[in-house]
Amino acid sequence: MLKDRFSTYNSDKLIEIIELPDAYTNEAREIAEEILLERNLHPNSLDKLVKDFWYNYIKENFRHLLKTGERIQSKYLSQEELKPLFQRAYNRYKHRQELFESDLQLYWGAALENDVR
Repeated sequence: MLKDRFSTYNSDKLIEIIELPDAYTNEAREIAEEILLERNLHPNSLDKLVKDFWYNYIKENFRHLLKTGERIQSKYLSQEELKPLFQRAYNRYKHRQELFESDLQLYWGAALENDVR
């Protein structure tokens, strides 16, 4: 039975099932919501779990989201609440690009220096 199996899942996994409607059936999402409600999480805890889920999702899929312009819809968060998560992911992406460019410059600098010798 789906409810028995989902009851063993942590709240993070239940949130994933609820928040990614294309990945799961309506029945699965309804059962996940029911179990999450039964757990009676404090609103602040639920908010943090949902924001952590979306930040990680955005971070992992950032290039795809930018490329496709896909718009995220959350059952728990408004578009205004999602914006700072995108901003954090963007800042992380930008920082990683800068580090990559620095590493690349160091690599080529070292390679050219070795060729000169």
